[in-house]
This record gives sequence, structure tokens and C-alpha cells, in this order.
Amino acid sequence: FKIMLLFESDLHNAPKRIRNISVLWQIISKLFQRTYYITSMCL
Repeated sequence: FKIMLLFESDLHNAPKRIRNISVLWQIISKLFQRTYYITSMCL
């Protein structure tokens, strides 16, 4: 019974986790684009 409750709460928290991952990925991609742009300008 406790396992089912934990599983339900995990499913409930999953969207938040996915959103956090997508936000992190956006930040990483922006940083990568910026560094790539700077390096291309330097070269």
C-alpha cells in the first residue's frame, strides 16, 4: 500500500522533474550556442 502511494506521488512529481530537465537543457543549449558563437568570432 505504501509502495503504491509512493508510486503515485512519484508520478505526480514526474511533470515537475521533466520541466526542470527541459529548463536545464534550454540553459545548457543557450550557453553552448553562446560559447560556439564566441569561439567562431575569435577564429
